[in-house]
Amino acid sequence: MGAALALLFGQASGILAGPVEPPEHDRAEPQTDVLFVDVARESGMNLPTAYLDRRVRNLLESTGSGISLADYDDDGDDDIYVPLAQSTEDLLAGRFRRANLLYRNNGDGTFTEVAEQAGVAVRAWSNAAYFADYDNDGDKDLLVVTWGSNLLYRNNGDGTFADVTKAAGLPVESDSWSSGAAFGDLDRDGDLDLYVVNYCRYDPRPSGTGEVIGIWKGIEIPAGPRGFVGQQDVLYRNNGDGSFTDVSATTGLGSARPLYGLGVVMSDLDNDGDLDIYVANDSVANFLWKNDGSLRFTEIGAMAGVAFNEDAVGQAGMGVDAADYNGDGNVDLFVTNFSHDWNTLYGNRGGLFFLDATFEARLADAFLMLAWGTKFLDVDNDGWLDLFVANGHIYPEVDDRPSLSTSFKQSNSLYLNRAGAIFENYTARAGPGLSLVESTRGLAVGDIDRDGALDVVLSNVDAPLNLLLNRSRRQGSWIAFRFRGVRSNRDAIGARIMLQANGRKQIREVNPYGSYRSQSSHLVHFGLGSATRVERLEVRWPSGTVDELKGLEAAKFYTITEGRGVTAVAEPSGP
Repeated sequence: MGAALALLFGQASGILAGPVEPPEHDRAEPQTDVLFVDVARESGMNLPTAYLDRRVRNLLESTGSGISLADYDDDGDDDIYVPLAQSTEDLLAGRFRRANLLYRNNGDGTFTEVAEQAGVAVRAWSNAAYFADYDNDGDKDLLVVTWGSNLLYRNNGDGTFADVTKAAGLPVESDSWSSGAAFGDLDRDGDLDLYVVNYCRYDPRPSGTGEVIGIWKGIEIPAGPRGFVGQQDVLYRNNGDGSFTDVSATTGLGSARPLYGLGVVMSDLDNDGDLDIYVANDSVANFLWKNDGSLRFTEIGAMAGVAFNEDAVGQAGMGVDAADYNGDGNVDLFVTNFSHDWNTLYGNRGGLFFLDATFEARLADAFLMLAWGTKFLDVDNDGWLDLFVANGHIYPEVDDRPSLSTSFKQSNSLYLNRAGAIFENYTARAGPGLSLVESTRGLAVGDIDRDGALDVVLSNVDAPLNLLLNRSRRQGSWIAFRFRGVRSNRDAIGARIMLQANGRKQIREVNPYGSYRSQSSHLVHFGLGSATRVERLEVRWPSGTVDELKGLEAAKFYTITEGRGVTAVAEPSGP
């Protein structure tokens, strides 16, 4: 803790007022080995994703909305769905004027907005959206998560969707504030179950719960979430017939009191073949639900070392991701938190025992940032998972308080993984896409232009999306996969992939969920460094089937089907 305090005081004395930008020691001359460029405007995406009053009095406003990537029309490239928040003025007047957006990828660097034609121009206070093939028919369906009733749309297979919320057994009337969700085959029966994270009982309308006003560092603010009643998260079991059943009460989830959930990710954290559930809660302990394999869960967050930081303090958990960042075969966790605190890296030491590795990995320079979406990704294709973090404050008033050394709009953060030992803050050297300063919330990752380099999509408060294309010039080789389940769920969510190239092993999971209110591509991408061929690929499917492939050539997109091996190969189409 002494090192942490020394770092804190060192930062506080060296930061100037104004938008929070990369730490001074990382402001070197721009280099081109990692380069991101924002092309959202020329691609056709120019509508703001959320509104925010200058004097925030609405918790709904402050939390923003996310982003979702998937190939919904099965043409080979990822499209973008944007859940939109409304303005408080409209909300209080009973209006929902803004409809969610669906940007269809035209495959030529441009997008066309088609939400109305597709039947998913939802008018609600939308927080998040997730694509998943819940009915195993081969196309991506869509869940929209809102303040109020969540909505499920079945993909008709012709570019349109049908609202099946009621038919699927999901509530059509609800007072829940759902913040996020994740799909996964939790009972390994071949279809995708659904976990929905709820925040608190909240209604900003005059007839509602009202606002709780508090003081944060001398600023009068809408307090939260403490002061409001937490809402129970909900687990829906997929019945295999197009419907879901709420099994929260019978699966152990009721054993923990309702808290303030924001982020959720599913991952096999104990390497036993089934998916566990990790929930980032705001201002209180985080949850880790251990799956016993029969749809029974035990909350072990504190026991496992992932409920609090290393000082046993609950943090304001926002976003979360899970991946094996250091190559030891165990999936680690990363959680983003509020400003004037650190984001937290939990290193998985095996046996469901984690240690706070934040300072060891040199990730403590984010103290003044307020972080939201996050994702592990290999931006330079060197075979090590780097880390991207979306930042932005919730109180515009911080701009009027230079003593706080922070700002409402902030730069996002890119950390390069140095052989699994440390992360290097590379933000200031990663090109104009990382010099953007907004109040960002959602973050999703995918190879939008199919050139073998992973791109990043960001949602901002009071600003359009950012589409950051990866134009890095000195990249390693790569290989990418889409997996198709047969006995397993069609999306192969939860499959564990081991790749060996140049004698080194890498582990991935099929896990497009996580981050903050966002969903990344279903594509599974590996950087290969100098390797031109994969020596061995092992796929452990959720059904328990194990497939092994050898001698796959690099720089291609493969479709792997359970029990059948390679069923399609595509060349990159980018520059």
